[in-house]
Amino acid sequence: MISKILPMKYPIITSWQWQANLFSILSNYPETQSWIYSNYIQLHMIRDESHDKTFVDFYQYPILEICPWIYNQHLKRETILLFKKDICEFFIECIDLNNYIYGVFEQSNFGRSEFFPHDTFIYGYNKEKKVFYIADFSFKEKYSYTEVSFSQIEKAYLSIEEKDDWLLDKGGLQLLSFNAKGIFDFKPSLVIEFLEEFLQSKNSFEKSSFYINKPNKSVFGLEVYRKIKEDLINKNTDFRHIHVIYDHKVLMLHRIEYMQTHGYLNQAEVIYKLYKQLEQKTLSARNLLLKAIITQNDKQMDQIIRLLGEIERIEIEAMNLMLYNLKQCKS
Repeated sequence: MISKILPMKYPIITSWQWQANLFSILSNYPETQSWIYSNYIQLHMIRDESHDKTFVDFYQYPILEICPWIYNQHLKRETILLFKKDICEFFIECIDLNNYIYGVFEQSNFGRSEFFPHDTFIYGYNKEKKVFYIADFSFKEKYSYTEVSFSQIEKAYLSIEEKDDWLLDKGGLQLLSFNAKGIFDFKPSLVIEFLEEFLQSKNSFEKSSFYINKPNKSVFGLEVYRKIKEDLINKNTDFRHIHVIYDHKVLMLHRIEYMQTHGYLNQAEVIYKLYKQLEQKTLSARNLLLKAIITQNDKQMDQIIRLLGEIERIEIEAMNLMLYNLKQCKS
């Protein structure tokens, strides 16, 4: 085979590489919506005290391991060497078997000026052009697609030492493929559970403690908004925090449409209107924060903090209304 490109659709959420990669696959298959919209409701923030930084994401189990629509093979680098010495040949054969490739690569080999280990997603190749097709945040400062030569990929892979290979806290490579045998029915009861945990700022990791161990420094749901405001007051600015909040609203809008279409939700139009307000306010907050970071204008921080307060207030109203109507339909 001279070339092969696996199915990719631009993801509806692009907060983090691992989320964008997963949604790039799942978005090609409408049957996966039942699983997506049963999940991706709770938010969490982890504080890394050693670097005095915070990290915001959707609450997740070991998401790639348990997604019913993904067949996941996590391989050690030593294991890969047993299969094939030529890493490009190994990647090509994996893609021929419909596997996407996810791993940490040293991206100064892709044209960056400094040493930069970063997770990268490979979804195709062309032998004639001697390129792999990859998805990453590094090239256009947003999730985007590009071509990288065979020689660049080989150098980028081989340049990573064990101490730099942090992929999902394990290192190595993940081979991901779509599992057409996947089955998952939409679960209104799970949506209700996550909504209640969000409003109560409840630790959702407790339900997955058999899978993962997360530090007690995590906060959840509404408490995430309050911690982001604290960070802004203390001049700790990371626009990705609010970008995750924005992606949360985008997904909630899609979820409301899905639940309305399938008869799970009354008063969907009213709830959708509230979440449309939330999406617009969150987008404004994110853009204001980007502008404030560039211009170093502290006055805009006060405006962002006020916006986050409005977002929290409207979300409480919208989620309580959604909960009431989901329970009415369920009964």
